[in-house]
Amino acid sequence: MIKVGLSGNRYSGKTRVTNLFKQIGIPVFDADTVLRFILNYNWELLGEIKHELGSEIFQGDYLNFREIKNTEVFNNVLKLVEPDILKAYDRFNKKQNSIYTIFHSSILFERGWDKNMDKSISVFSPNTDRIRRCKNLTNMGLLTINDLTKTEMDPLQKNQMADYIINNYNNGEVVGHIGLQPTKLPSLVKQVNQIDQKVIDEYLYKESLILCV
Repeated sequence: MIKVGLSGNRYSGKTRVTNLFKQIGIPVFDADTVLRFILNYNWELLGEIKHELGSEIFQGDYLNFREIKNTEVFNNVLKLVEPDILKAYDRFNKKQNSIYTIFHSSILFERGWDKNMDKSISVFSPNTDRIRRCKNLTNMGLLTINDLTKTEMDPLQKNQMADYIINNYNNGEVVGHIGLQPTKLPSLVKQVNQIDQKVIDEYLYKESLILCV
């Protein structure tokens, strides 16, 4: 089975893309949801975190995310949680009957989890589009949105680290010209289908080599 990591910055369209993969029958492991569950309800692990990092990062029985988010302390929390996330993904894969699965995580590249994958996908969207989506969905002010984006890895850096890039521009926006003709991006559906075919083709090619040995 091929492990494909998928990531992108806030409001880049990651969830929309993963839903498209689901629609063509590809199992998706939502690492962000599993991470939230572990950090809220895995009492054994929370006890280990309290023992290793101290009770001052807790508010009652729960981690005080407001105080530790985007800090080195939270990075240390994630180090303790990482083995559980990756083990959960392995258990998820054992239940699937698919050539590949998607590991969906907003911190795939930040945590180096892409190194545990066979392939990786970056969902890229221009900053102006992401800000527009964020404002429409949350009513946040521009200053708040800018503060959030400053805490994220540069999306162009994620693109360089990824094997595949899915470009998510609003309304198939024109992104360049070939000669005098404006060029529009393929739809998200087409981009997902193209990556799906590439991953499957590579898998079948490797299988054919094994059979020939």
